[in-house]
Amino acid sequence: MSADNPQPRKMTKDLAYIIGIYLGDGSVMSDGRTFCLQTIDKDFAEACSNSIKSLTTNSVRTVNILRLTVTKRQVYAVYVSDIKLCRLLKQQTNNRTNLPVDWLSWSEEERKELISGLLDSEGYVSITRLHEYAGKKVFDMKIGIGACDQWVSELHMYLRSEGLVVGDLYKEIIKSKKIFFKFIFNKKSFIDYGLYFKIGRKQQRIEEYKILFPGSTTTRRIPKTIDTKDKISIFAKSRKRVGGKFVKVVV
Repeated sequence: MSADNPQPRKMTKDLAYIIGIYLGDGSVMSDGRTFCLQTIDKDFAEACSNSIKSLTTNSVRTVNILRLTVTKRQVYAVYVSDIKLCRLLKQQTNNRTNLPVDWLSWSEEERKELISGLLDSEGYVSITRLHEYAGKKVFDMKIGIGACDQWVSELHMYLRSEGLVVGDLYKEIIKSKKIFFKFIFNKKSFIDYGLYFKIGRKQQRIEEYKILFPGSTTTRRIPKTIDTKDKISIFAKSRKRVGGKFVKVVV
């Protein structure tokens, strides 16, 4: 194999996860040999670092960037210099544009790991529509994903072919004049299929939702029991809206 066409390597869950990250928040720097991920989530950086360490014998560095985001959040970065890995990532994704052409032949666990990398990068879990239900304050949850790349459309098509319930694929032109693709997941379908985030703050919202609404997809299906209404009320009171988002109230 030439340097531009790296020797194919056996697919693993770690490699699948890194391919997902590369399609999302990851990148190959201008030197063509250094993979980089920058994120505000420390556990995301750690998960990325751990997976990369299984793919290379080179040093993997995780550092704190000496700047904060506009919301005063710390930024963490993962770096590894490995020209073969970087070329493999580019080759697998058509230069960070498409899902791998052979990914349907991967194991189910490997496909879910790739999707997890995409979700950790470009997915979100938001608490929305705080409203009254049976005299109690309740919330709903939205799981979605979006990016300016064709892989979003390919993922949407794949999920529907697998029987997952997902919303329509929406396209919008953003300020950069690029087309932004996005769609949302049916919550129960997302959970039942076994999709997941590795970012704790996102996955925790899903875990809390499963506890509050077992077997339920919307607030309309919440059984009207005193116990359920009390749990919902306690949960709602533990949140407040800050900057358009619901966050836990610190006592």
